Amino acid sequence: MAPDVTINNCTISNIGLRAQETVGIFKTAFVRDLTSAVLDIVTIQPESYLEQARVLVNAVKTTPWGVAIQRLLMFSRTAYDYTTFITECTDVKFKYNIDIMAHVSKGAFGLRIEDTVGLCVENVAVKDVQNISEVLYPRVEYQLPKSAIVETFITSPIDQTSDYAYGGADVRGIFIGNCRGYMLTQLTLTNICCQQGICNGVDIAQSHNGHIHVLQTSKLSGLITDAVHVHNNCDVLHLRDIHNDTKNIETYRTLLEGVLKVVDCVDASSTESQQQEAFEKLTTLLRTPSTDNNILAFESPSSIAQLRLC
Repeated sequence: MAPDVTINNCTISNIGLRAQETVGIFKTAFVRDLTSAVLDIVTIQPESYLEQARVLVNAVKTTPWGVAIQRLLMFSRTAYDYTTFITECTDVKFKYNIDIMAHVSKGAFGLRIEDTVGLCVENVAVKDVQNISEVLYPRVEYQLPKSAIVETFITSPIDQTSDYAYGGADVRGIFIGNCRGYMLTQLTLTNICCQQGICNGVDIAQSHNGHIHVLQTSKLSGLITDAVHVHNNCDVLHLRDIHNDTKNIETYRTLLEGVLKVVDCVDASSTESQQQEAFEKLTTLLRTPSTDNNILAFESPSSIAQLRLC
């Protein structure tokens, strides 16, 4: 834990991100090439000879698994497709929400601060932070068969979209994580936006004994947008003089009501076509840009002790 950290009188601007998500082949561990990069189905097309060479040099063992990987690399998808591949390797999985080294993508940050005791951020402006990363569901994007096991690498969902979640598409003006005793004051956040992720002006997770005084946000834009988002593992937070100038935006409550209507009409007795229709409706709802016009958002307000609005 870093003690007594101060960030004072500075401007952070012009940050851009277009993250490339990786879909790795997983069998007890990720398959990797000679460079230790994850074997990525995005790049292992039959014409990608460099990637083939890297993997073939690394896959020296003539096991059924190794042979299947080599066939996947060497043959066209008409000659050897993913259906045949997973038939030969019954316990293979396709894992996403990672980068090429199997790190979980986290999106764009103006300012990210973690693991401090005694933090002061004063008179700081964050502006023009943009994330144009896209959310791509591997099964659809790469035409993986229904029999393929497609899983997120994230242990628990990082946003409201469950297995469609892709943290690489999110954006945060300021993120505070695992900090104790913090003061954020006289902050200006402007033009913080993303195309298909969650946008938070200030995001606070696992941090305690904090104060946010005099915060001005404007031009925040994302799938769900909050000037301040407080996770349910925080306590003792004082808030005063918080302003959000974002205009003409729909509320998260409206989106939630739409989702509940779809969920309520599907149960265990629903036919496969009814379930598929509901799934498509949910996908449309969750991927339609809509934002929250509430200044503050709490994952579970009852779990946040001593929340004080001044």
